[in-house]
Amino acid sequence: MISVNEWVRTAFSAAKLADDAKGSHGHVNRERSRRFVEALGDIARSQRNNDSERVFTKHHEPNRAEFGLNELLYDVLWCDTATTPAAEADVVLRYITRGMWAVESEFAEDSRKAVFDFNKLVLADTEAKLFIGPATSNWEDFLTPLKVVAENVKGQLYVALVPHPRHWKSRNEQGIMILRWSNGRWEDEK
Repeated sequence: MISVNEWVRTAFSAAKLADDAKGSHGHVNRERSRRFVEALGDIARSQRNNDSERVFTKHHEPNRAEFGLNELLYDVLWCDTATTPAAEADVVLRYITRGMWAVESEFAEDSRKAVFDFNKLVLADTEAKLFIGPATSNWEDFLTPLKVVAENVKGQLYVALVPHPRHWKSRNEQGIMILRWSNGRWEDEK
């Protein structure tokens, strides 16, 4: 498995290099964010250990045939699956056996919106969770409300602070900070 640090930085680089869509600043930023989340999903798909693993993202359609949807609960959900016969003859159903990664992102520099998405990770029954938020000059203040929520998250928990999409043309992956929740505090993840 790729490290969280490499996963986020590689996805950021891929999303940043793509050509921007035309439109308002808001539209461009949403498209950049979408590309970043899809790049996280693409990298996870490239890291799968076997054919039973699935990675769900909003714009990746191959899961739709087996699950009836592209995105399942989180911006990125990486899980393992198995099959069972359906009640109908000659039909096989695929179901989830375990969650491996749940990823939520919120680039708004607003701790209220961050907590809204961070709450989803409390509910995630996955081995590891990743929250992606904006790299701000006062990142410690931004993460303070998330500390209380983090106390309720089971499993491994990471936060990636990434430059806001509006800054992508002027900043590189050096502006990314990866933190791991450990012993009641955020620690730098190397």
